[in-house]
Amino acid sequence: RLCDAVATDSKLSPEGIQVYSALAYANDDLHPDAHAVRLRVTLATIECGTTLPWDLTIQLAGYAAKRAHISASCELAAREELQLLASDLVVLDEQSPRYKADVHDKYSMALVKNRLFQLRQLESVAISSEVISPGPCQEGVEVPCVAPSRPSTSGWPWYVDNTVFGEQYNQAVEIRNAEEWADLVEGSAGNALRDVTAPPGGWLSVILVHALWSSASVKLIPRFAELVPLYPHITFFTARGDVSGVDRRVRRLGVTGFPALLVLRGGHPIDGVPSVISGAERALEKLIAVLGSVSSEADRSAHTLYLVKVREEALRRGEADNDEDGVEEGGVRGDAGWHWDVEACGPLIRVHEQGLLAELDAEENEKDNPPRWEFTRNSPSDKDWRPVPEDVGEELERKFRRGYFYHNERLRMSNNFSRRGLNLSWSLNADTGRAIQLNNNTLEGIVGSWNDTGEGLKLRRSGERVVVKGEEKVITEAQEQLDARMKVFREQREAVHRRRRLEMRGRNVQSIRASAGFGPGTGRHRWSVRWEHLPQREGRGDAIGLAGGQADEAGPREPPLLGNHRDEGATLGLYASGEIWHAGKILNVVDTLKVGEAVSA
Repeated sequence: RLCDAVATDSKLSPEGIQVYSALAYANDDLHPDAHAVRLRVTLATIECGTTLPWDLTIQLAGYAAKRAHISASCELAAREELQLLASDLVVLDEQSPRYKADVHDKYSMALVKNRLFQLRQLESVAISSEVISPGPCQEGVEVPCVAPSRPSTSGWPWYVDNTVFGEQYNQAVEIRNAEEWADLVEGSAGNALRDVTAPPGGWLSVILVHALWSSASVKLIPRFAELVPLYPHITFFTARGDVSGVDRRVRRLGVTGFPALLVLRGGHPIDGVPSVISGAERALEKLIAVLGSVSSEADRSAHTLYLVKVREEALRRGEADNDEDGVEEGGVRGDAGWHWDVEACGPLIRVHEQGLLAELDAEENEKDNPPRWEFTRNSPSDKDWRPVPEDVGEELERKFRRGYFYHNERLRMSNNFSRRGLNLSWSLNADTGRAIQLNNNTLEGIVGSWNDTGEGLKLRRSGERVVVKGEEKVITEAQEQLDARMKVFREQREAVHRRRRLEMRGRNVQSIRASAGFGPGTGRHRWSVRWEHLPQREGRGDAIGLAGGQADEAGPREPPLLGNHRDEGATLGLYASGEIWHAGKILNVVDTLKVGEAVSA
């Protein structure tokens, strides 16, 4: 009730500023009415020019989230709340001028933006409620809403914790002294299996160097821990950089402050890649980008092989879990799990999902680089290119492939696209000095602004090379030379694929071996197989079976591959046709759907 008594539109005196700033000491009071009172004080003092003692976006988000619990005497009128939401002090997204990554989270920004959309829509249909209540909206009124995107550094909201079922997730290991650094980072901690299965160059490792007296480090540690389970094939460590012995090692690697992230392979920096990510500002996003460039299929395959070797070693020593818990009636267990063996598979079989998924890449296609539409602020110093919203990128790509950018010099996209919209312009006249150019598979020279904020931007397209009619106006000599080289390369690649297909005609069957964790005396086991494609050659091109240790032939060969006469009885194959092969003979034919019937069913 006293908030209106402090209203002023003139600059506060030094004493008044001191009293006003003291309100910040109560910012840890998160009661619903506390948010409302801070907003009422803001309304009364917003014109005085003094910096608010709280962040207006966070207070509005708290008010919106707890509105149902706010006292009637504290609640704001619709026009009052809308006045605050429309203020330039409010941050609606990461492009807002006042956005601070360490203050404004995506959830709070989404709450504020959705509340602003709601009040504007209510205002537009003339719903004049003096006080906003949680009652239903007028029938037929639609309000656009946004949802916070999933954080790239976390599994939320689809993270599933299966530790109760025995699942183990990757965790960061703490390095407490220089001896542990030498043992864990530069060595293998005496683990011979890791030495044997290591990928070329050694294992990838990431080290968070921190200090407990650094507030930025303390905030980064839990976010770092959330990232670790997403990369099971990479070893993660945490190390205090102010510990004697460790400090010298991190300084030699280029660490000058805390927190810092180190990316190493085999305990050493990686050539051509920044090995140190300093500071907490967008540190994990930068780390993800680096890991995407240095992590390879060889790392994942090596990790899968390591898991298989660990299980085989446990079985050899009799340490596997062979108790009878979970055995079904009649001594039959459930579906037995296995890991696909990357050392015993055909050349075109790929292993994914940490050894749980095998895929035949029959055509050995090389995936093209997908098109990317990116923007940055229209400033010479801003080089932080970010992807445009998905629906905006799809519309831009559609117009690009139709040649719009080579026959026009202006494009306006309405706010229906991500509720932002774009105004773009460019020149096709090279004499202006600012004409668009197609160079190194990148279309550059497009400028414009966002409709919602008016903020200027630069736009570019990179990625997949698509030849479009009219591009001859803007193509550079360097791009023409690159196109000529790529044409020769594609012709050579297609010739190699053609020759390979001819050589493998009739003998292109391949196999992969899997290791399953079960031992003698554990009852009967069963497997389920589902073909994710149409079985070939009337079912004789696809099979599942058992293989002994001496079965090392993975193809490509002519069928049958499992149960053939060449392996001296080391394999037994059940084919999609229903035939059971062993040592080159059909032992039996089981009832099964014919290939055509299976498809129609």
